[in-house]
Amino acid sequence: MDKRTHHAAIPYSILAAVRGLDLPSDPESDIYEGERAVRKLGVSGTVAAQIERYRRLAKSDSLVEAGEVSALARLAARRKDAALVFDDAGRRLARFSLDTRARLAIAVSRAVPGSWGKRISRAVIAKLARRVLGVELENSATAVDNVTALLPPSAALSPDLQPSVCTLYGVALAEFLRAADHFDGAFEHFSCQGRGGDVCRWRTVTGPRSED
Repeated sequence: MDKRTHHAAIPYSILAAVRGLDLPSDPESDIYEGERAVRKLGVSGTVAAQIERYRRLAKSDSLVEAGEVSALARLAARRKDAALVFDDAGRRLARFSLDTRARLAIAVSRAVPGSWGKRISRAVIAKLARRVLGVELENSATAVDNVTALLPPSAALSPDLQPSVCTLYGVALAEFLRAADHFDGAFEHFSCQGRGGDVCRWRTVTGPRSED
């Protein structure tokens, strides 16, 4: 039995993204009335309750069993708009994880002269990435265009989910770095465990990204 766990912010962000995509743009539209409403997973009462549950767990830095998170991610990965779900989930996770304490630490670091300020803010982000995503930032104390990230197999979801879920990780990492260092780029996913790689790795890029 898989006894691994993941931070509750991951399932929270996935479900919140699903709800955001499924909510009607026109609340008065009859397409969301009656039986047709239940076809949209994100507008169900069950999902609303689960989102609140995961939100409370994430706020307290709680962990969720890997099997539960994998089942949820697998459900999202089967959607036609799965790429949008995981992209939005990455942004939501970063915004949620960058709480007042982290933002204050980053703000204070910007008042520190020289390179020490950047080192402090990068340390805050590296700690967040490790705690929430299980990702290790490498070279994070050097130039922003030379940062790499590693997701150990022990922290990853099921390999069959990696190509999809890794979008969430990459987007969240870029948002973390953007908050710390005004980063204007993305994390390129150049090695994926779900596509035959030994581990999942990302690297910062500021130009056009190559296909994974």
